[in-house]
Amino acid sequence: MQKEEKSDWQVIKEVFQKYVLAIPTIKLMIIPTFACVLISKFLEVHLGESLQDFSKKMAGNLEETSFNFLLLRFMITMCFLNMFSLLQGYIFAGPIQKSFRLAAKSTFKKYMSLSHTNFHALGSGEIHSSIERKSKAVADILDVIVLHIFPVVSIIVFSGFKIFFSLGKFPAIMLFVALVLYALITIRITKYRNKIRKLLNISVNDSSNLLYDRLINFDIILAYNNQELELQKYDDSLKPIQTHSTRLMKALHILNFVQRMVFSFINVLVIYCGINGILMDKITSDSLILYITISKTLSSNLSKLGYIYHRYTQAITDAKMTHENFFEISSQKALKYDLGKFENEIKFKEINFFRGSRMILNNISFTIFKGEKVAIAGKNGSGKSTLIKILLGFHEFQGKIFIDNTDFNSININSLRKIIGYVPQDGNILNESIKYNMQYGDFEAKNDRIVEVSDDFHIHDSIMKIDNSYLAVAGERGEKLSGGEKQKVALVRAVLKNPDILILDEPTASLDKESETDILNVLLSQYSDKTLIMIIHNIGLLKSFDKVVFLSPNFGIEVGSHSELLERKGEYYNFYMQKILTQE
Repeated sequence: MQKEEKSDWQVIKEVFQKYVLAIPTIKLMIIPTFACVLISKFLEVHLGESLQDFSKKMAGNLEETSFNFLLLRFMITMCFLNMFSLLQGYIFAGPIQKSFRLAAKSTFKKYMSLSHTNFHALGSGEIHSSIERKSKAVADILDVIVLHIFPVVSIIVFSGFKIFFSLGKFPAIMLFVALVLYALITIRITKYRNKIRKLLNISVNDSSNLLYDRLINFDIILAYNNQELELQKYDDSLKPIQTHSTRLMKALHILNFVQRMVFSFINVLVIYCGINGILMDKITSDSLILYITISKTLSSNLSKLGYIYHRYTQAITDAKMTHENFFEISSQKALKYDLGKFENEIKFKEINFFRGSRMILNNISFTIFKGEKVAIAGKNGSGKSTLIKILLGFHEFQGKIFIDNTDFNSININSLRKIIGYVPQDGNILNESIKYNMQYGDFEAKNDRIVEVSDDFHIHDSIMKIDNSYLAVAGERGEKLSGGEKQKVALVRAVLKNPDILILDEPTASLDKESETDILNVLLSQYSDKTLIMIIHNIGLLKSFDKVVFLSPNFGIEVGSHSELLERKGEYYNFYMQKILTQE
């Protein structure tokens, strides 16, 4: 169901509750920051009085006060004004950066809690862009409100009171009119800019996804000499960004121009009326200096209003655009059962799975008993990887799965994953050290145990030939390792976790047949107590398994030992014989 977009107020309230009030160190800094703002803005208005006193002294109206005293007072006021103006930013710099870090961490956590389907529906590039935008938005909201909007409001209040008590009602009313016009024009143009900003964000997301995809597929682009093609595609994705950014900046310049014209017109009107005594007392020279000084101060602060409002609306818009509709309310709190250990059996009952309108799995039913070694076989596209990803909780499905007679949907999925060691097709190696990757399932694993398991899978000698051996960084997506080495590292990672169930998605595809056979023998002999579920393409290995689950898009499922399935002479028999003939 589509969630309603949060209002600006809800976003601001959430930011201050989560990143100010809930964090003692930041909450402690907010009061002295506000105090510095108030003092600096009061002194900024007070400078007008100092200049007014200079005018009075020159006119002979302040005979008892010396120029030196006035100059000293002016200098002290300027010093304190500069000090408190800079101090507010100095005090609040730490809280702003801490809020950025906490927001980035919080947003990353939310995306990591997404379902497998929703995560991949968004794409890594878009998620990366969204995390950056959200964290920057939180920092910008605090920065804009505390260090920009609050100071502007303060200077308006102090200036308004000063003009009212020094010059009368008419200038104060004109100031109020100017502020209303200022606000109306700013809001009107900013709403238009917000629409452009949303289009810009969408374009940035699309471009980010494209760029990320091309960077991780650099080798294939190079191999097919398609650099120019991809360069053109990337340039095409940047064109709407250029268009929307240009419109955004032009609208900002128009806004600034109109704002300045409004304030200039009001100033001319007030000065004209004051000089001619229209609707107010005739303005004296010292009062004129006071008004011009305060007007200049106010104008200087308000001239930033367009930029401030631009940053504010950009931050609010970015804070809202973090795919709230993809974040599901976690049902884990309602789950009653933590699966501490796998004891007996996994039962699949009438499992169906669709990808869009296409049926991948059709009425799949079978049972895996504890300690069994189960091979999953079938033609490409028959749903082998889908089946094991269902067991990992990556996909929604129709039907029932029972683990030790407990309904899959009533099990805490995190507790299930704790007892599973998973090896994906491509290894999924992190850009960390080889040792870190191996310890990923159990960071308490000792060096001796890491070396022992690595030796079991015949990768220890290869690692020792690499500079820094186990501490060598594997590179992005494990690019510094060969395909076989990546798969062996992934196998070591799964085994070191010491899980009850090992799920292997064709983990030996990058190995030669001899190495593949050796690894399977290690798994079957040294880890015989584990329940093994393994996708197999090498038909010569199928006879080594207790049970073969054969999936066929057209004929459903066949389950039994290798010899039993051959004796039935069904679809598995045809598949096996075809493979034999192909190999010959």
